[in-house]
Order: sequence, then structure tokens, then C-alpha cells
Amino acid sequence: MRVACIITGLGLGGAETQVCALVNELRRRGHDVLLISLTGNTAVLPLELIDVYSFDLKKSPLSFAKSFFDIYRLLKAWRPDVVHSHMFHANIFARLLRSMLRVPLVCTAHSTNEGGSIRMAIYRVTQWLSDYDTNVSVDAVNSFESKGAVRLGTMHVVPNGVDISHFHFNLKSRNEFREKWGVADDEFCFVAVGRMEPPKDYPNLLRAFAQVLTSSAKVKLFIVGDGSCRGNIENLIDELGVSSSVTLLGVRRDVKEVMCASDCLVLSSSFEGFGLVLAEAMACSRLVVTTDCGGTKQVVGDCGYVVPPMDSTALASAMLSASRLSPQSRKMQGEVGRDRVVKQFSLDAVVDKWVKIYENL
Repeated sequence: MRVACIITGLGLGGAETQVCALVNELRRRGHDVLLISLTGNTAVLPLELIDVYSFDLKKSPLSFAKSFFDIYRLLKAWRPDVVHSHMFHANIFARLLRSMLRVPLVCTAHSTNEGGSIRMAIYRVTQWLSDYDTNVSVDAVNSFESKGAVRLGTMHVVPNGVDISHFHFNLKSRNEFREKWGVADDEFCFVAVGRMEPPKDYPNLLRAFAQVLTSSAKVKLFIVGDGSCRGNIENLIDELGVSSSVTLLGVRRDVKEVMCASDCLVLSSSFEGFGLVLAEAMACSRLVVTTDCGGTKQVVGDCGYVVPPMDSTALASAMLSASRLSPQSRKMQGEVGRDRVVKQFSLDAVVDKWVKIYENL
């Protein structure tokens, strides 16, 4: 099968990570895969033996027209069996292409929130150009339906998938990281992974962590990621007086190793579609604490702590509860969490679903 995937860009993010995992697995299974990045960023995420075409799409009519006809000619010559687009800009771009290409189109949203009322209206009036619409969780589908972005019953749930052969606990990685960064054996280590942008609500996390520190001095927090809010985050760390216990690691390719070194992953977002990092941390047998901000409850089930969003006191309470578990209880809960991911969110199972969808179209 020949599958052409279109994505807005390939920076660091859950949707981008998932698309890379999808195309890599499709290629490993023997399918021909072409990946198109509209905005030109293809440097961050790993891709294996995939043809990647990068376009420098700008916010101007001339740039849009040039990219549109260049991609149209590319796809017409490549002759895909199906086109699969991801995220708002790529979905709308692909729907417009669909008006000229006689190729089945799958459009995937990756969040409960992909923009305001104008974007939702654009989704609604262009839905007829898509053959199959999906989102990553029940909550995300419900959100799109309630906003009128899709007709009731026409958007389907296909969750994100985790490569469980990659994401698993590794004691050697844990020991090496903790030794390098000076984390003692008796210190409880929290980690957060995600772009430093408003939806991730890092101020909520930092205020919660400051409360945790008042009850337990033997805790540390590592944050993986970067973004437009980094300066504000650094200022808040200083303002809260937690700089000696918080480390900003920036963008890293060894996220699995950082997760293994931690004892608990914390997701403090105000909204999410799925919460891929939760499933990745659970696959590494880590404890998880998350806000109920979209599909996160679907991921965690009863294998972690779920608190209301934008409530630092509730988040701090859950973080303290996690840190006070006995080593035996941590290990047991971590094993239960990994088992849940293996059974419900493995990459193999999710790609099986995509292939069946493609074949049916």
C-alpha cells in the first residue's frame, strides 16, 4: 500500500511524535510511505527510510498557492492509495487537495482544542471533502461534536500508540542519569515532558511543586522541552524559590532514559487530546499524575492520579501521595500501568487499526 502523510510541521510534540512512529511502523511492515511537512521543520524527530518532503509554507496567498500546486503535482506523480493528514492546517490543506485528487483522505485531529470558533467552522464546512475523520480520544471527539466541527457520529476514535519495545524500564539508564545530575537514591524525582507553551500550564506544575517542597525536601523536578514560555517559566522558578530543586533540560532525544530515571511523570496541562507522554511513562513502569484535561483519564484509567486542571493544590496533593508510596507499592503500580499500555495502547495494535481503515477506504 502507498500511504502519503501530511502534517503541519515536525517539531517536538505529541502529535508529531505519533506521526513519526506511525510512518516508521508502516515502512517496517513493507508499505511505501511518503511524508510531507508543510512548514519545513523536519530536524527534530527520528524517521527511518521515509521519503520526507519539506515545504516552507508561509502565511501569504502566494506561498500557499505555490505550496499547494507543488504538493498536488507531487502526489499526482507519486499516486498514493490513501492520504492521511494530521492537525488543523494540514487537515484543511489536504481537504482542499482532495477536491482535485481522486484519492481517499483520512483527517486526524490530535486534541480536544485545535483552535477557536473560526477554525471549528472551517472544519465543519470542509468536512464533506474528507472520507474518514478521527481524533485521539473519546473526550476529544465529544469536544469536536459539541463545537459543531463535525457532524454527530462521523468522527471516530483511534488512540495514539506507544512503541513498547522502546519504552520500557531500564535500570542502567536510571542509575546513569541520576548519577550525572546528582539525584540521591532516597530523593523522589518528578519529570514533566512537553513544549513550554500555554496549554501545558507549567505555572500550575511549578506552584504545585513549590507546595510539595514545603512538605518534603527530598524531591526534585526535571522538565524536558522548550518553547515560547521558557523565559516566564524561568522567572517563576526564581520567584517561587525552587531553583535548587528544578532543572530545565531543554529538548532531548533521550526522553525514555529521563523517564526511567524519574519516579513519577506529571502532566499539568489545561487541555490535551490524549496525553501521549503519560502512556510512554506508564510503559516505562513509572507512576503518573495528570490533570483531567481531555483524553488523559482514558489513558490512565485507575493506574494513576487524576486531578482537576488549573488546581495547583489538588496537583500538589496527588504528587505528595505518589511520593509517599512505598517502593513496593510504586513497583506494583508501575507494573499495572505498563500492562494497561501493552494491552490497550501498543503501537502495533494502533497501526493495525490504521491499516484496516486504509484498506476499507
